[in-house]
Amino acid sequence: MAQIQIKPKNILEPSEKVLLMYEAVHSFMLEKRDISTIKVVDITSSAGIGKGTAYEYFSS
Repeated sequence: MAQIQIKPKNILEPSEKVLLMYEAVHSFMLEKRDISTIKVVDITSSAGIGKGTAYEYFSS
């Protein structure tokens, strides 16, 4: 009897741009930067994407 694999429909995989932003924040944390001083432009610049792109994925 064949096994059926069920993948939940409500779980979305993050886009490449979202992963790049998370990696940028992670690198800032490894550098021990104060997280409260990091700006969206810092994250997007480090991720190599436009500032407006961040707001397409995160509302705040």
